[in-house]
Amino acid sequence: MSAAYAFVDLSRPWIGSCLVFFLFSCSYSPKEKRLANFHDNNGTTILSSSYKMNGDTVEFTRVLRDSSKLLIQHGQLFRGQYALEYQHLDNTTELKYDKMILDSLSDAYQIRGFAPRLVEAPAILFIQVVPDSAMNDLQSLGFLNLRQSLEDKIDASLQAEYLGEWMAGDMGAGANMLFSVNNWDAAQAKALTILREEQLQDHVLIAKRIMTSEDDWLYEVTYPVMYQGVFNSL
Repeated sequence: MSAAYAFVDLSRPWIGSCLVFFLFSCSYSPKEKRLANFHDNNGTTILSSSYKMNGDTVEFTRVLRDSSKLLIQHGQLFRGQYALEYQHLDNTTELKYDKMILDSLSDAYQIRGFAPRLVEAPAILFIQVVPDSAMNDLQSLGFLNLRQSLEDKIDASLQAEYLGEWMAGDMGAGANMLFSVNNWDAAQAKALTILREEQLQDHVLIAKRIMTSEDDWLYEVTYPVMYQGVFNSL
């Protein structure tokens, strides 16, 4: 046996270990902007949301603040073909920001049967990083690694301020991550900070679980705030 052959043979376990380390440490961020029709929130924040059931459909209304303006959104959440969830926005009304208007809107929605919750339940924050339409095996592995890295970072950020914790994650229609949170607005802001640091703000959907009964729910996409269309939570 030659010295060169012996060196290669002895080094094979080391090479294998390095290869495994490389495969499970690399990450792949999506390149396609499949959410291009829905811009980043650009400072627009949801001040309040309220809901009511209409048959199998959840009607919702949201009050948003955009600088010195109030934006009033009305829409629906429902299941369509193949049990996919849909979010539809009827219209957006613009008003001047005024605290008295906010109070009046809250009273008006309550009279119309809207409520902040349909069923009392823990708040669940759902993050889905939307993948490229096609990825090879190495990119798919890197996308999995990206999800796991994000889960760790977001979980640590939430737990550091007692805002919530990681619940579950899987790979389906996207890189899916679920967190149980006790302050929705603060938790979403923390998650968005990390997603922006990773330059993923144009590749992600954030949704709130809306319980319609003790064992059923729909998801309301809260980021981007103008999103409407299919939301596949699988």
